[in-house]
Amino acid sequence: MRILVLGAGVVGTAAAYYLASDGHEVTVIERHPAAARGTSQSNAGLVSPGDATAWASPAALKTFLRGLWNHDLGIKVRLRFDPYFFAWSLRFLRECTVTRLRANTDVKLRLALYSRDCINALSEATGIHYDERKKGILYFFRSQKSFDTGTDNYRYLGEHGLPIEIVGRDRLAELEPGLAGVKDKIAGGIYSPIDQTGDSKQFVDKLAAYAADKLGVKFLFGTTVEGLDIEGDRVRAVVTSAGPITADAVVISMGPESGLLGRRYGIDLPVYPVKGYTVTVPLEDESKG
Repeated sequence: MRILVLGAGVVGTAAAYYLASDGHEVTVIERHPAAARGTSQSNAGLVSPGDATAWASPAALKTFLRGLWNHDLGIKVRLRFDPYFFAWSLRFLRECTVTRLRANTDVKLRLALYSRDCINALSEATGIHYDERKKGILYFFRSQKSFDTGTDNYRYLGEHGLPIEIVGRDRLAELEPGLAGVKDKIAGGIYSPIDQTGDSKQFVDKLAAYAADKLGVKFLFGTTVEGLDIEGDRVRAVVTSAGPITADAVVISMGPESGLLGRRYGIDLPVYPVKGYTVTVPLEDESKG
């Protein structure tokens, strides 16, 4: 089949790799001049089943509402006159029950564990490395209240297949010597030994090059998706800034803009963008972090 993939971030590029490996003729359309120049460029690079607890929860409901007026919180909510924001918010808030928290966490954990297996198998098959570190991830809590809540969530993950270790201050400092000087300010933590980290942009750049060189994937960079040419229930072509491009199937992987494109054609993708912040700090002495 001739398949068009819209978007060359981590999801689109990985989809192109798997589809081409399966024998399909794949073309990736990307508006930026190279892969991983949007959402995937500054992604935190966590391969972390330990972070699988669903965001929507009774605690998130309180934080969401407080975030409407208290902008000192870690999560800030700014009201906008956007009908889809309100529709998405209502859908999110409906998931903020204990029952839905557990159901969504179960799905998210299975997906996270599967994704970890996939990226490791892909790395082994292609020889691609991306500054990956497979030492686990340490989640720590500054207050006893947040530690108690976090412990409950992680125990649930542990009961459903995630190896975890609940650790006190001394064990925290043993796992991460950089915390030794401030361990008295930390209530405790959770260690997820199978979690990993890496460089998202580096991974996507190398995977795109591999897919093009080894599998014949064609990347059309600097090309904007303008719409879809649909006949009946099938997409005949993707309308782009370089003209229409025909295909037998289309994969939409445009990050938060996937929802914008889908809604124009009656496809409901409940995706809404969230801005996050990460920082990478070089350490001359990791024992004095």
